[in-house]
Amino acid sequence: MASNPRALKSLAVYIGLVGLPLAGLVAILRAGAGLQAPPPIAGEWRVQGGPFAIDPDSRVVTLSQSGEHVDVALGTISLRGRLTGDSLVAERRGMSDESYGPCPAHVMLRARIDTAARPRRLVGMVGGQAAGCPQLAIDAVQAAPPPGARP
Repeated sequence: MASNPRALKSLAVYIGLVGLPLAGLVAILRAGAGLQAPPPIAGEWRVQGGPFAIDPDSRVVTLSQSGEHVDVALGTISLRGRLTGDSLVAERRGMSDESYGPCPAHVMLRARIDTAARPRRLVGMVGGQAAGCPQLAIDAVQAAPPPGARP
């Protein structure tokens, strides 16, 4: 049986144009099979207990989320951070105003999100990062997840 060089060339082109991308797709799907999206935490969170010392007029913490990236609004203070597992760390550096009293401009929030609790709960500390700056406890429950969010 004689081999046809043109048929072999067509087969090689087919394997290159179809087989290799398909093999790459399979590899990507296998690598991503173990990935898990972070829990949805966006929405309003109501501060429990007395007035929230950072902004006494506000008893609401608002979280906006894009994947693991989280924007936090604590009254008049906006922080940016990351959600890793159930841990949220957000900070703001270089504030030029005095929205956090006499402390320097670096404010940080470290909190744990209890996604198993109903309603969900955020417990942690927020405060200035210099000596003498207060570290305030924060305890909040999720008022309502945004529309379309999974419980």
